[in-house]
Parts: sequence; C-alpha cells; structure tokens
Amino acid sequence: MKTLGTLLLLLGIAVAIGGLAGTALNLGSNDDPSGLCAKADRRLQEANTAVKAWEAAKGSPDEKRLKSEADSALELQKISEKGCAEVRDRTKGYGYMSAGAAAFGLVLAIAGFFMRRKNAQQ
Repeated sequence: MKTLGTLLLLLGIAVAIGGLAGTALNLGSNDDPSGLCAKADRRLQEANTAVKAWEAAKGSPDEKRLKSEADSALELQKISEKGCAEVRDRTKGYGYMSAGAAAFGLVLAIAGFFMRRKNAQQ
C-alpha cells in the first residue's frame, strides 16, 4: 500500500503541475492564433466607413449602391465577431479544463500522501 500511495502522490503532483501549466498558458495569454479577432476589428472599421459613406450619400444616385455595400460590410463584421467570440470561448474552456485537471491532480496527491502516512504508522 505504501507503493500505491507513493505512486498516487507522484501522479497527482505531475497532473497538478501539468494542469497548472495549461491553465497559465490558456488563461494567461490573449493570443489569437487564427487572427479572427484582428480581422473582426478591421471589418468593424470597414463597416463604420461604409455606413458613414452611405449616410453622406443620402439623396444622391449612389445611395442605393452604398447602402448595399454598408449592409454587406456589417454582415461580414457580424460573422467575424462571432468567430472571434467562439475562439475566445474555446480558449477559456481549455483553460478551465486545465484548472480542473490541476484540482484533480491535487486531490490525487493528497490521497497519496495520506495513504503513505497511514501505511507508515502501521
């Protein structure tokens, strides 16, 4: 039983360290490896420019075309923003799963510690 306690302790420590490292990497960084959030920011600027151009052209012959361009730009911006939000949620989810693994490793390490202690007293 002492060997099992030692193995549990070591496994728990390893899982806890791995979980903490994963949590630090996922929750501690705001990286956007796909570039979707940067693209969403660019598209927001493009949409704002298109809307301003459309509003400035009210009553002119170009109004219909500029309204169509503004609507298209706004739709692209919504799609990009949705993709960015999904990437951020996924990254946070991985961080929370890593935190759960760290907590599980901590529980394993504590169980292993008490198993070793109990067997050492016998």
